[in-house]
Amino acid sequence: MLDVVITRDDLPAPTVDVLDVGLSDHRLLRWQVPMGRTPPVYLTTVILPWRLLDHDLFRQELMSSPTFTALLIFTIPSRVAIH
Repeated sequence: MLDVVITRDDLPAPTVDVLDVGLSDHRLLRWQVPMGRTPPVYLTTVILPWRLLDHDLFRQELMSSPTFTALLIFTIPSRVAIH
């Protein structure tokens, strides 16, 4: 039987310990794996129930937003030209 430890080529080859655990002719292979973790990103959000949404205020805020205004400028001439 062949045991293989595969690593990335940008990491050093690990030192593999072969341990006799007392189970017939089987051996235990042990090595350390460098596993760097990126720090977690925490995000704070505020969630409000939909039933508390003020539809009129939402519509007003949406229609006065720069994104909505830019979308109207971009799409209305295209629709007029198509129809």
